[in-house]
Amino acid sequence: MELPCELLMNEILFRLPIKHLLRCRCVSKGWCSLIDSNAFVKKRLQRMIECDARGVIFIGLRGELYIADFDSLDDDSASVVELNNPLNTCISDKNVVGNSANGLVYMVNDEMEEFVIFNPSTRKARKIPSPPSRFLDSYYLVCCGFGYDYVNDDYKILKIALDYPFFIIGIVLYSIKTNKWTWIDDVPRNITGMFTTDAISASGYLYFMAQNNLNSTIILGFNFGLQQFEEFPYPNGTAVGSCSRWIDSFEGSLSLVESYSNSDSHSCMDVWVLNHSWEDNNWFKAFSLELPTGFGCFGPVALSRSKKDILFVLNKEKLIEKKTLLKWYDIERKTFQNVKIRGIPTVVKPYVYTKSLLQLTGDDLLQKPLHDKQNSDNFLSKDSS
Repeated sequence: MELPCELLMNEILFRLPIKHLLRCRCVSKGWCSLIDSNAFVKKRLQRMIECDARGVIFIGLRGELYIADFDSLDDDSASVVELNNPLNTCISDKNVVGNSANGLVYMVNDEMEEFVIFNPSTRKARKIPSPPSRFLDSYYLVCCGFGYDYVNDDYKILKIALDYPFFIIGIVLYSIKTNKWTWIDDVPRNITGMFTTDAISASGYLYFMAQNNLNSTIILGFNFGLQQFEEFPYPNGTAVGSCSRWIDSFEGSLSLVESYSNSDSHSCMDVWVLNHSWEDNNWFKAFSLELPTGFGCFGPVALSRSKKDILFVLNKEKLIEKKTLLKWYDIERKTFQNVKIRGIPTVVKPYVYTKSLLQLTGDDLLQKPLHDKQNSDNFLSKDSS
């Protein structure tokens, strides 16, 4: 007797971790078709977003790839999994983690010429075809980013080339649906520089910090759905005087981070978040805090499930080396607490992703979840999928 498809989907399969779901594909052709179907994958993704089911990916200085359950970072010692064959099997140079969208993580080599889109939950990756050859003929600086196109239900990579003195000379856009690069004609002519090679993905946009022809620093956004650029103003009431600013993604929205010293010479940080809507764009100050003595900060990563703590990446300059730490910040008590992670030699910035079954045509299986490499401490108490 076969179970009704709706009952099977809603009451049984939706409750299983991804690792066990992948096993269930072997039960029958019907189960395999159901689990691989777009309807099931999208419905489960929405459920994972609503349940706040997140993973976190770390990449080591030598290209090592680690993943963990985000909630495990709340434990006394977080459980991590090292992948046997990280993405250097697909990319010839050092790997750099970029943006993530709906469980897909974008990675690129140092030269920003080779791209891979990777699903940490299913351990599958897709090598992206190279951009048009004439795009590589002459450029001084390249900026890249990855994100989700809500309008066309597509995932895209944007690559911008700038020539000295930093005028944009070409823009190409890759589409997962078509598996092709296309040229973007809407080139902003008033941009004379980019302040980072990495873009921030949020709310269907790809954001850059740029300089215009008036020597003003602006936030430039590329709308994936409309395939056009927009300028976003800075929030009112930002810090004055000597201040470092950069943009990031926080809880799915664009954030502006300001780092400065207060009147007592203590390091402080303000984090602004863009409340993006089709009618208006409003900034609000999410929080302000004072950093521990002797630490700088790369910025906030994510809120805890309870919404009472914020995960931060802090860096401490030592005489010989630079030490990077993950810390939870208690919003009410205004205190920091270390995150303990075994099995990772050097902590680098984590990237949070939603656990999903999203698949891409032509995926290569890098490693089955069942074949994950345990770390040297054999500390794997939780399912990381």
